[in-house]
Amino acid sequence: MHKKNKSGTIMLVIALILLLLVMVSLHMTSGLYARYISTGSGSDSARVIKFGELAITETGDFTTNSSGNREFVFAPGTTFTKDIKISFGGSEAATLIFVSVHAPDWDVNEKYNYTDSNGQLTWSVDSSKWTHLESNSGTHVYYMVLEPNEKINNVPFVANEGEIAVSENGTVNMYLNYPVTMFTVKTYAVQANGFESIGDAWDSVSN
Repeated sequence: MHKKNKSGTIMLVIALILLLLVMVSLHMTSGLYARYISTGSGSDSARVIKFGELAITETGDFTTNSSGNREFVFAPGTTFTKDIKISFGGSEAATLIFVSVHAPDWDVNEKYNYTDSNGQLTWSVDSSKWTHLESNSGTHVYYMVLEPNEKINNVPFVANEGEIAVSENGTVNMYLNYPVTMFTVKTYAVQANGFESIGDAWDSVSN
């Protein structure tokens, strides 16, 4: 499993930084989603539908250095874990959950498969849970649709329980000068109704 040279086993360290930024957006271009209620007197009233908590968590094979960055130790031909999961407490309204990945240092193949610019690290979005919406300037957007009152708990975003695979073809010189490889993940919740398309709903929160 480890790649060796004359100096012995080479252990590789690279900082993959994940900024856990969580945004719950209730403000839409069409205004707040209101549920109208008929009262006993025959007049109508309205109230804003509330959203449950939206959370993103990460577990994995990392340590945190003195700068607060997360570092992973690995060797060629192995795997390590960066398990990102999304939870949402539900809403009376049908809801769209978006996840955006800003990954300018990664190439994306067939919308779901990520490879770093040196061709050594690969991982995939869990396409059984998330649908690709768009890609623009290194940012890739995925979504899922929830029914009214539907909750999700620790739904995986990275496939195969967060597995990141390391190529067997790395060289000593490559790893000694390996750059910091970074991607940023954000998640959003927005009502599904009141928009002409899922893209319009995404625009309402991303802007």
